[in-house]
Amino acid sequence: MLTVPIKCASPTYKKAPFYTIQLNRKDKRYVAYLQDSEKMKSFILSYIEKDRDEKDGGILKHFFTTQSKGLHVSITDFKNTEKPLKYRGIVNKETLITAVEKYSTLIFTDGFHELMIWRKADEYMVIDDHGLICVYTKKDYSTKFISYGINFEENAPLIYDYAHWHIQAVNGVVDLKNLINELRLT
Repeated sequence: MLTVPIKCASPTYKKAPFYTIQLNRKDKRYVAYLQDSEKMKSFILSYIEKDRDEKDGGILKHFFTTQSKGLHVSITDFKNTEKPLKYRGIVNKETLITAVEKYSTLIFTDGFHELMIWRKADEYMVIDDHGLICVYTKKDYSTKFISYGINFEENAPLIYDYAHWHIQAVNGVVDLKNLINELRLT
């Protein structure tokens, strides 16, 4: 397990790991604060491994083609907060798994980027620049989060609601560029 904070730190935000559910009129997102790089990596890898060809009633037709043999991936680089750079592409599972393994220190400690992975047009996961895992889905993810030893906390405050700072990984700029290149995102 990494011994540095996950992406950002706060002198006043001291929370035990939890997950919460946020709703608006039509959408739902699960937000998890794990603060454990190994659990985060395990969660991400299990998300990537899921079968993305589940029956979806045709939603995938316009977003994912049958020729795309991979997951839609996006990385946003927040190094320049005024003009963040977004990189996108379709990445096969094996390449993405290898990249998560190889760049796990960057993914979990560098608070100047976020990684998004789409399974379907209406289901995707974000590892945001605050170290939160957000899953946008219509499915129930409560059991999955509980299996990682974290409990539900209704209306839980999130770290970005407090004074905080983002952490730059030691080789963050170079590693992020290498990750984007290895995933062939443009």
